[in-house]
Amino acid sequence: MKSLGKFTLRGWIKPTSNSGTYGESGDLQRLLLDDGDFATGFKITKFVVWNYEGTSTADCSAILATDKAGLENELLGNMDSENNMQIAWASSNAFTSNVRESNFNLIDRDNLIVQDLWIAGVNNSTSTGEYAKQTNYYIECEKFHVGLNIGAYAMVRNASQDIQN
Repeated sequence: MKSLGKFTLRGWIKPTSNSGTYGESGDLQRLLLDDGDFATGFKITKFVVWNYEGTSTADCSAILATDKAGLENELLGNMDSENNMQIAWASSNAFTSNVRESNFNLIDRDNLIVQDLWIAGVNNSTSTGEYAKQTNYYIECEKFHVGLNIGAYAMVRNASQDIQN
């Protein structure tokens, strides 16, 4: 595989509730990576999440998936390593006075994203402010030229190899 460069994705997820499933009320987001070339792919190398408001006590977590179906049927906070569409998981704690601790980050080292990436998260902030349940994310990835065969294999693996579907 030939490296074509390193990229950063960052933003925030704003879940609207702490009950139900990922994908309800807009907390499931698509991150556009698809360049239309199935011979290129991205590997996630770093994934971190943290609470936006540093003045409240809050835990937050997020999951990256290669397909929307990998997130929309999961219970909130359910990090399912058996689901092949989920490729990265992260969580952090926030304490009062702007102290944050990233306590869990795991990325499947075999991940290869040929199409878009999906992210969903939860945040149990007790604050009632406008941004109370907003979760920041930071993702580092590297783009590779992988060839059409590997690209096609990755698309099949990312979308349809989940044993629950």
